[in-house]
Amino acid sequence: MLTSGKFGTFLGNNEKDRNRQKLSERTFSIWGYLWENINKFLNPYFEHGAEINADNSQVLHPSTEDRDLLLWTKMYCRYDLCCEAKTALDIDVETSNVLKAVTEKLSQAEVGT
Repeated sequence: MLTSGKFGTFLGNNEKDRNRQKLSERTFSIWGYLWENINKFLNPYFEHGAEINADNSQVLHPSTEDRDLLLWTKMYCRYDLCCEAKTALDIDVETSNVLKAVTEKLSQAEVGT
């Protein structure tokens, strides 16, 4: 759909390029098409949340905490034979080991002074 040439929304590197090429006169905006055909693109399995904006749009608040981030190794490392993605447990163990080492160094520094 995007590569069909029917929509000019993402053609060119910036708005200046799109204006110079007169893409708005020769192509359609994909946003209008999506809005008119919104039911084709809605996820039927999406569970609506309780928080709704004034314009009736829903708000998602994903956690951006380091401990909640997870690399999808089967997706992003599937072709990388050298990729040894670490699990959250591996990271916790490494962090724990680093903290122990730092604590030991600080203790040694205090004893030395």
